[in-house]
Amino acid sequence: MQQGLLDRIDLLRSYLIVTQLSAEKLDFDQKFILRNINEFLSQKSGVGQLVEVTSISFDESSQVKPEFNLYKVPVNLHVKYTTNSHFMSFLHNIESKMSPTLPVMRRINSVNYDIVNYLDSQEVSMSMSIYYFKFDETEKLA
Repeated sequence: MQQGLLDRIDLLRSYLIVTQLSAEKLDFDQKFILRNINEFLSQKSGVGQLVEVTSISFDESSQVKPEFNLYKVPVNLHVKYTTNSHFMSFLHNIESKMSPTLPVMRRINSVNYDIVNYLDSQEVSMSMSIYYFKFDETEKLA
């Protein structure tokens, strides 16, 4: 996570608090992350679906900053795109957009695709980290 964001953790935390980001028997709610990817990141107004998610897997979440209850979950994603511009829009959504109804931060760690044939339809594998705050339901914002 970028240092500039950690300097403004109070502002960031007030925007990103998620009340239901854990589920029974899971360290976090995978459905919430899936909705974030399927309903927000892979869609564009006027275009529809930018990419088709063909596979997704989660690793175990870990606490990044215990004093702020900030957690990170690694995600491995395989997507298929038909046009390069749609794939670039999808990457842009990951790095720069945040849904007010699905508030998590994302960071791309790696992207593996055939750059020589970038204009062709292809399947791309990528890994990213998703950051979220976990808090006790009795905790209130100041």
